[in-house]
Amino acid sequence: MTNLASGISSQNVLLPEDVIVLQEFITHAEQETLLRWASDMEPELRPNGRGRQYSKIETLSTVPEIYQTVRLRLQDVMNLGSRVVQEPQFGWYLSVIRSAGAIHEHIDNAPIGCRHLRCNLFLQLPAAGGMPIIKRQIIGVTERSLLAFFPNERRHASEAVAGDRDRIILSFGYLAPATFLLPEMDHGSPICINSVSDVALTADLASARA
Repeated sequence: MTNLASGISSQNVLLPEDVIVLQEFITHAEQETLLRWASDMEPELRPNGRGRQYSKIETLSTVPEIYQTVRLRLQDVMNLGSRVVQEPQFGWYLSVIRSAGAIHEHIDNAPIGCRHLRCNLFLQLPAAGGMPIIKRQIIGVTERSLLAFFPNERRHASEAVAGDRDRIILSFGYLAPATFLLPEMDHGSPICINSVSDVALTADLASARA
């Protein structure tokens, strides 16, 4: 069934349990430190399609302490506990996408009995484009925000990057039990930039930690 007003099929509507976006997950100072590190690591990134580069964190020559601080904060907010299992295919990585680069629509793998939790931290966004797309719906993220969803269950992609400003993210992938759910948040207003209601819900970090 299709909602004629939005042109979005009902099977593509995202629910609160599908995705959450935490605004201001890191401070401006943390953002600046991580962006300087990302710039230093750029020669170590490897091509991953047109306009795209990435590398797993464990392959990089240096990893700042602030990265570990942010990762542990994420694991705490997502209620992952102390014994986390890194998703084996892509794991935790640094990604840079330049002008005309985009991520094609796809769905990821996960072992039977597991959910693949993917958390993307947006360090820098381009002048235009670069927004994540989940179930064919654009999610309006901002710099310093964290997007969490299940890429083995929801088809996803990204808009093409436009302009001279790169899209830079840190991505954290985990294998969680089949019973794992995204944490309940004090949700705010929908943020999907195509104005489809109830597509993605925002929460501030203070509410997430409460």
